[in-house]
This record gives sequence, structure tokens and C-alpha cells, in this order.
Amino acid sequence: MLMRSCVCRMLWAFDFSPARDEKGQPLWPDPQAATSNVTRRPAVFPRALKPRNEEIGALIKEEATRAEEALREWE
Repeated sequence: MLMRSCVCRMLWAFDFSPARDEKGQPLWPDPQAATSNVTRRPAVFPRALKPRNEEIGALIKEEATRAEEALREWE
């Protein structure tokens, strides 16, 4: 359930697009590239994440700051 919540939040907060090369062309992932251990999953591929708007970007930065402060307790 937690993983589904994280994915939903990412879809709400970001526009996802392929990364671009030096000429501005999209770098599409290879659909056949995968890692395989116990389960098979797509290989890591370049991508671009952009907050959907400035308000969401500010919220993401605030949450990141709070998370960093909370983690300091465990140092």
C-alpha cells in the first residue's frame, strides 16, 4: 500500500519525460533492457522530472527540508 501511495504522489507532483541528448533529441529507454535477480525489472534509464507547477515545486522543497531534519536525529 505504501508503494502505491508513493507512485500516486509522484504522478501528482511531476511531469515525466525522456531525458534529452546534447542535440535535444529524446533518449528513449530500451524496452528489452532489464535486470534480473529474483524478479525482472526495467533497467535504469535517463529521464527528466519536472514539478507540475511552482507551488508543487515549493512543496517538494519544504518536504525535503523536513525529511532531512528528521533524519539528522538518526546520525
